[in-house]
Amino acid sequence: MEDPVALRVIGPITDKSVGPVGGANGFGVARGHLGTWQLDFARGVFTGNSHMFAVYGLDATRSQATTAQYLAAVHPDDRLLTESAFQQARRDGTALDFQHRVVTPGGCLRQVHVLGQSRLDGTGRPIGSIGTAQDITAQAARERSLREREGGLRAIFSALSEGLVILDRDGRVIDTNPAAQVILGLTREQILGRTSMDPRWKAIREDGSLYPGDAHPSMVTLRTGAALTGQVMGVEDPKRGLRWLSVNTRPVWGEFAKGPSAVVATFVDITERRQVDARLQDVCAEFQDLYDHAPCAYHSLDANGFFLRINETGLQWLECSRAELIGKLRLADFFTSEGRDRFRRIFSGLLDQGRIDNCEFDLVSRKGAVRRVVLNATAARDADGRFRSSRGVLHDFTELQQLRR
Repeated sequence: MEDPVALRVIGPITDKSVGPVGGANGFGVARGHLGTWQLDFARGVFTGNSHMFAVYGLDATRSQATTAQYLAAVHPDDRLLTESAFQQARRDGTALDFQHRVVTPGGCLRQVHVLGQSRLDGTGRPIGSIGTAQDITAQAARERSLREREGGLRAIFSALSEGLVILDRDGRVIDTNPAAQVILGLTREQILGRTSMDPRWKAIREDGSLYPGDAHPSMVTLRTGAALTGQVMGVEDPKRGLRWLSVNTRPVWGEFAKGPSAVVATFVDITERRQVDARLQDVCAEFQDLYDHAPCAYHSLDANGFFLRINETGLQWLECSRAELIGKLRLADFFTSEGRDRFRRIFSGLLDQGRIDNCEFDLVSRKGAVRRVVLNATAARDADGRFRSSRGVLHDFTELQQLRR
């Protein structure tokens, strides 16, 4: 499509003031090519330039066409609109400004923008119209594509389960999606216009300290242009109280702006997840305490008999630190020479058969303390059946042995 042209309207236009179509009077074409026309209401005849006839697919060698010929070029669904516009202009001199579709003889569909001004006689009665017709097919297609893209983006915007807000360069919320309203417990009207500096957020950090507005993720992104991911902050929900959010931000860059012209912030409510994580941590801590402080020595060995893991009770019995033991010493290192020979035989059975049952040993600590223990163990294997580690437990049998004696 050619560049838009500047139009100059002189009016009201009277019969005496009408000059050549497209000339200085009426709609003057300042630059470029444009279809120009004038319509004589009494004769029902359009007079136009070659561009006018080309736009409508009419015989460009002629300079006139009847109203019927003109309307025949208009898409059937748009003829009523077109006829109504010209009838209104004929009745009261209403200016013309409408769009309609044109079907050329070759089947080409065009979008045409019509502008017109009524021509009046000496008594002020409309006797015709003069105007322009511009082929805006390409422009209309671009606008239609843009509307479709905007519609698609708006549908995605509304369907997101994540909350999404857009803030302008001043840090004010200018748009928000439905999910954000649910997560924040606020209406759209309550969110729009808010800034990070608004004290109603009552924002806090993970450690419970205040989260200053100028340190909020969106404000940092506006200030630095840096995208942020997984920023955790607590905000006040008017009905549900404190809610924890995980926030991501991305800058929006203007064409000529030195800094971001806006920022998009997305967030999810992680309140329930944090509560589950906290409960899970409590359970894990409870099991770890049970493992570490049970009245027996839990441990795991690799295929060569070296310690992989051991609980606190076991460390106390062996009188070693974890750093001294893990990956450096073997369980057999704490047995007597007789016990070491016996352990090598039964450990081989563990590798092959997968268990050790009720084997007694004298366990000698690094400082020489001796206790009688009973070893039970099973083998942990990988998906291919290869030995991965042992799951072993030592029970202190010292007092029972003394009673036996």
